Amino acid sequence: MEKPDRDYILNAAEHILSHHRHRGETCFLTVYQLAYIMDEENPLLKGDLPVGGKGEGDKHDSGLSLAWYVAQYLARDSRFDRQWLSSGKRDSFTFCGISPSDKMFSIFRLR
Repeated sequence: MEKPDRDYILNAAEHILSHHRHRGETCFLTVYQLAYIMDEENPLLKGDLPVGGKGEGDKHDSGLSLAWYVAQYLARDSRFDRQWLSSGKRDSFTFCGISPSDKMFSIFRLR
C-alpha cells in the first residue's frame, strides 16, 4: 500500500480550510470532513485506502485510511491548529452516512 502524497494533502487542507470561515475566522473541520472533501476533489489520492470511518470493508482499520494520513500530516505542520472533538454520549455520529469507529476526532483549522 502506497502512502497518499503528503504535499498534496497539506496544500489541499490549507485550501479547504481557508474557504471555511465564520465571522472572519477559519472554522475547525474534522479529519473525516477533510478526507471526504479531498477524496471528492481527487479520487486517485487515496489509492486503495478507504476514506475513513467504521463500516468501510470487512476488516477496516482506522489507522489505514485517508483520514488517518490527513491527521498525521496536518498534526506535524505548523500551519494548522489541532484540537479534539468528543462524540461521547451520542447515539450516532456520522459523516456522509458512515459512523467512524473512534469516539475522539481530530479537528483542524488554519492558524
